[in-house]
Amino acid sequence: MISGAQDWAGIAIPAESGNSDIKWELVDELSDSFNYETPSGSNKGTTFNERWEDGFINPWPGFGNTTWSPNNSKVTGGNLELKATSLNGALNTNNFAAIHARSEIIYPVFIETRMKIMNSVMANAVWLLSSNSKEEIDIVEAYGSSYSESKGASRDWFARRMHLSHHTFSSSGEDYQPTDSGSWYVLPVADGQYWRNSFHRVGMYWRDPFHLEYYIDGVLVRTVSGPSVIDPNEHLGGNGLSRPETIIFSGAAQQWQVNGGVWPTVNELAVEANNIFQIDWIRTYKRVNVLSTEDHNISKFLGFNNPIKRGEHITIDSDSDINQVDLYQINGVLVKSVKNISKQQQSLSVDTLSSGMYLIRVQLHSGNWYSGKLVIE
Repeated sequence: MISGAQDWAGIAIPAESGNSDIKWELVDELSDSFNYETPSGSNKGTTFNERWEDGFINPWPGFGNTTWSPNNSKVTGGNLELKATSLNGALNTNNFAAIHARSEIIYPVFIETRMKIMNSVMANAVWLLSSNSKEEIDIVEAYGSSYSESKGASRDWFARRMHLSHHTFSSSGEDYQPTDSGSWYVLPVADGQYWRNSFHRVGMYWRDPFHLEYYIDGVLVRTVSGPSVIDPNEHLGGNGLSRPETIIFSGAAQQWQVNGGVWPTVNELAVEANNIFQIDWIRTYKRVNVLSTEDHNISKFLGFNNPIKRGEHITIDSDSDINQVDLYQINGVLVKSVKNISKQQQSLSVDTLSSGMYLIRVQLHSGNWYSGKLVIE
């Protein structure tokens, strides 16, 4: 169940907007309006814990001179808040927060968040990472402050830009990411000029392993497509961004900044209002091509007569690792959806459905979809 009202209600999904064959299905467990209250700390309550978990996807404690702490995040006033505080002034270290989703997602998917970057030299990020840490997609990566007290220098260039990028990592740790100027999107003066000034929507469409699109306030601003820009060094063995990934909210004084003399000072961290990264909402949609039946091998997972009669059942292979089964009318209307299928569930009934042709789609726990046609007599 979505927590509270959907704050994004009425906001169109900009990806594939001209494709009438495409439908979008909300991924409930990766969408949140944050319209509830939690305390800071490691026990934020049932509503939060249904979707999110404090910390990184593994025991990694933080980047640069930042240590992540569950005490530095909470949900309040309709926002998820991640706050930076001083840890050890003499060592220039700080606490911030990281939160990750409890479930993974894989293409084709559109993810969008409405957030406000804090007025700090620290990075604010909403991003995706595979479980082996070799595939990374950055949705939000930005730095809000125009000046660094530690370096005594302007950071205005960064304060105006959003880094729209991705990374691929080799087994030896070599890091590739695009370096073209288009990976840094400049916020127009008419839209506030600085990311710290107001909330903005940032979306990413992961269409397939070799195609990413980025949207700012609903407008397509960047597309990267093809092996030559996704993974030219073949760190991923020619497979592209093909693994399920986990959504992460985080902030940090990144190591490259610290190496360059840029970190938040005790004075800067003392101004609480300048050190809170706010996420108003996040929404995640899986793309469904309702007319596609190109994946005809659902017989590996389901058994049924075709045509099928009322009183007969669709049987489920107990070894198939099925997560969800959907049935659509040919016009694209979803008429039956069974989610979180357990190993004990052996069959599905079609008795409540009218006679006619349907598209049946199967999703595995890996995120892969398979589809075919079903006729009910």
